[in-house]
Amino acid sequence: MTQSNVANTPGGVYPSYIFGHSESSSGSDESMNSRADPKMSPRYREKRIKNNEAAKKSRKVRKEREMNFAKENQELKQKNAETTELYQKAMTEVDKFREMLNTVVRENNELKMRLAALEHQNKHQQHNVLRDVTNDNHFNIESKYNPNYELKHLG
Repeated sequence: MTQSNVANTPGGVYPSYIFGHSESSSGSDESMNSRADPKMSPRYREKRIKNNEAAKKSRKVRKEREMNFAKENQELKQKNAETTELYQKAMTEVDKFREMLNTVVRENNELKMRLAALEHQNKHQQHNVLRDVTNDNHFNIESKYNPNYELKHLG
């Protein structure tokens, strides 16, 4: 290497020390291309092909997974709609039964009140009948309820 070449290099360093350049290279275009551009090496190309295949596989698996999620989501939405419909029907039926129960309870309370009134009325009627009977017998021994009364008055 000449001195003018050394002076033209950065820092005055010999060209063999510059990365990617070597004076001992065989001089072939292939070795120069692979060293100058690492993307052109066969090893790199092989890695890229494998990576591309893995990426395709990964995208395919992700797409299938997303499709399964979408299908499951749709099925769950359908099931949720059916469950909501069943719930609404059940709540309507519960409201109907609640109204029927309230009606029965009201009728039961009314019947209890009527029964209590009838029992009260019956108790007073029995008391009045007993009072009438005891009043007749208490002061008048010869009342019509006395068995000897008929014998005395008939005969």
